[in-house]
Amino acid sequence: MRSLCWVVCLFICQCAVAAVDPDSELSAFSWQTKSQVLTEGHMLRVPDGFRFLNRRDSYKLLHDCWHNEVHPGLQGMLVPENVDLLSAEAWGATIVYENSGYLAEADALKMDYDQLLDARRKDHPGQQLQINWLVTPYYDPAAHVFHWPLAYQKNAGGGTIINYELRFLMRHGQLCFNIFGNKSSVGKVMEAVPVFARALQPAADASYTAFNIHTDKLAEWMPHQALGTIGTPDILQSIYNSWLFVVVCLLMVLFVYTMQFIHQRRKGEPHLFRIDEHLN
Repeated sequence: MRSLCWVVCLFICQCAVAAVDPDSELSAFSWQTKSQVLTEGHMLRVPDGFRFLNRRDSYKLLHDCWHNEVHPGLQGMLVPENVDLLSAEAWGATIVYENSGYLAEADALKMDYDQLLDARRKDHPGQQLQINWLVTPYYDPAAHVFHWPLAYQKNAGGGTIINYELRFLMRHGQLCFNIFGNKSSVGKVMEAVPVFARALQPAADASYTAFNIHTDKLAEWMPHQALGTIGTPDILQSIYNSWLFVVVCLLMVLFVYTMQFIHQRRKGEPHLFRIDEHLN
């Protein structure tokens, strides 16, 4: 299944011709600066200098004002405090969750980013877009986070849109921060990356390390070409669980045979009749 975590905000400058009154919409938004609880209990600490916009108002901004498609797993948005959201200089981050399964660390480390980029380009057939890496993509194994910095440029001298994706791998899927902006916002976007990377505190029972191979599903959101094999569990974890299963089975068999042995031994014992000689 293709991930739709990213949002290309290509229509920010069209707010003025929207069917709704953008200024009226913005004035009604409910902005938050305190920590927010996201899906599955993940905690977002809103960074200094930023505001959080809830799911409902984020939908209005993305769909009604900016004319963007909206992912069904939208959690909200983070935007700078002193940015005009109706201007072409607007930038910020969408936050999206996908319950798409667990991606093993071994697969994350062997990601083929050239194949991944080709898959992204195929997602836009017929569109006059050039899609390239802004800087080298990578995976941070310590934080279990993908860094996918993408640049979308319209052909024929069109503008460039930056989509820097921070993909936090979780037990049941991924939580994606898509930091967007135009070419003039590249410096601000890059400065925000480490800030946003530290802003999320995964819930203990839904974090990446809480994965249970017996109950949790494996990833379905990565392209086959990029992974080779999708969602293969860590080999050591697989071996451990396989041996644990074998040991449990052997113990059960041993228990059954032991009980049968005890039962047969009791069954074969002779019944002794004692005669009390005092009765004679």
